Amino acid sequence: MKVAVFSTKYYEREYLNKFNIGGKHQLTYFDSSLTEESTNLTIGFDAGEFSNIKNNPVWQTKTFPPVKARYLKLQALHNTQDNDAVGYAEFDVITD
Repeated sequence: MKVAVFSTKYYEREYLNKFNIGGKHQLTYFDSSLTEESTNLTIGFDAGEFSNIKNNPVWQTKTFPPVKARYLKLQALHNTQDNDAVGYAEFDVITD
């Protein structure tokens, strides 16, 4: 999996590299934060996207190859009201 990792500290990079066992994932680190202006940097990377959630609010699924992880980061790039509000009602992580 090709993964873009934004605004990481050196110790976070060390940790992520340590647990990228066998180099299964291609991690690319960016010093900057992920913003609307920097989204073009994510072209070619794996991602989850949930479109039309306002008009079609149904359960949606994004599947990734299995990885051993301790944390999951969800980051909203924009919302349906075109403002800065963001919230997550619920999500499930399904493991084998």
